[in-house]
Amino acid sequence: RELRRFDDALHAHETGRTLFQQTGDTHGQAMAWNSLGNTLQELRRFDEALHAHETGRTLFQQTGDTHGQASAWNSLGITLRELRRFDDALHAHETGRTLFQQTGDTHGQAMAWN
Repeated sequence: RELRRFDDALHAHETGRTLFQQTGDTHGQAMAWNSLGNTLQELRRFDEALHAHETGRTLFQQTGDTHGQASAWNSLGITLRELRRFDDALHAHETGRTLFQQTGDTHGQAMAWN
């Protein structure tokens, strides 16, 4: 994704997600869903990105990964903003910020504030 090879990134994240599903690794699935959502954002496929981030957030909640949840909430906020759902985006960023505060991640807090 960082090389802006979004189709390749999409394929890689989907493959990773499938392999994590096959091995029963819920945390890995959560990371793959969130990364997939980020790539879908870059492709401006916001409805699909929304689904991916919501799925990632739910899986992070299931595993008890507060930091992962915070990241997913923040990514969800970016997608919601692109969909012009500003109240929902604000809620997502505030939730992400609160979760980042709980983990002591000041950089994550700054990202959510921004």
